[in-house]
Amino acid sequence: MTQYEDDFIQRAAERSLRERDKALAQKKAVLAQSEKRIAELDVIFKRIYEDNISGKLSDERFIKLSRDYEQEQAQLKAVVETLGREVKQQEQKKTNVRKFISVVKKYT
Repeated sequence: MTQYEDDFIQRAAERSLRERDKALAQKKAVLAQSEKRIAELDVIFKRIYEDNISGKLSDERFIKLSRDYEQEQAQLKAVVETLGREVKQQEQKKTNVRKFISVVKKYT
């Protein structure tokens, strides 16, 4: 291979790594937000339960709110599961690209 081919391969690999880093950071941010919201929903659910028990919230309203919050939480848990898998896969790919760049640098 020529010098230019080596440079091209190295730059392409580094660009790929930067793009993956950016995508990975975005997914991690969404993952963290989703996990935070799941925890918030647990607190909210406890609060509406206590309000229902104390009579501040009607049974009908409690049922509606709890159903809505449980549905939101289930959707978020699915997002967390999916993103968790994707983050793990992307981190593995990132490691592979770093190894490739290291090999290219070693032989150029």
